[in-house]
Amino acid sequence: MQNKNIIITPCSDTKIHNESPAYLMYKSTLMQMINSVGFEQVSAKFEVLFLSARYGLIHSSTIIKKYNEVLNGDDSQLNAFVVKHRGSANKLLNSFANSQVTVYTFLFKNYLKVFRALNLVSLKKFKGVYHSENVRGSGDHRGRLSKVIHTKLYPSTKAPTYFRSGCCNDTEFLGFLTAGEAIGTSLAYISKNKKLFQYSLDAIN
Repeated sequence: MQNKNIIITPCSDTKIHNESPAYLMYKSTLMQMINSVGFEQVSAKFEVLFLSARYGLIHSSTIIKKYNEVLNGDDSQLNAFVVKHRGSANKLLNSFANSQVTVYTFLFKNYLKVFRALNLVSLKKFKGVYHSENVRGSGDHRGRLSKVIHTKLYPSTKAPTYFRSGCCNDTEFLGFLTAGEAIGTSLAYISKNKKLFQYSLDAIN
């Protein structure tokens, strides 16, 4: 059985009207990002969970009905939520618990506050827990979530190489080469400088 890392996102204000699996019910900006990649592709590598204001921590495949509740961070609401949902949240995470699995949460302020208040002992059974924090808006969450997803879906993809372009003389070229920098130049410079042409050939080789 494949050990999938776990993604946890919040529920959303925007929902469809019909009873449906959670991943279809929620229309948050984070779900839009996941759907842009392809939910089937993402769920093949990750268990996708939601922190729902009504249902607690649920799996993306859980069938739910539309509701209007939100988690506003109020202490009385928080305490009631913890009492009602801690057991089921621990049970769900325990079903995926593995020392090779990482839990990634992308929760906005009030939802992260509630998630932490749950104080889930099951989290200790995982390799680690990452919280996307100190965000300026949903764009930060989306960017971080995208990076996590793409790292898992495309593990062989390397970061782009940034070249020092426009090396116009052999002294500059050799300086960057000695420093271990990636180097770029142009045919215009090479045609005017035989040394630069030879240095370029040597670097390519």
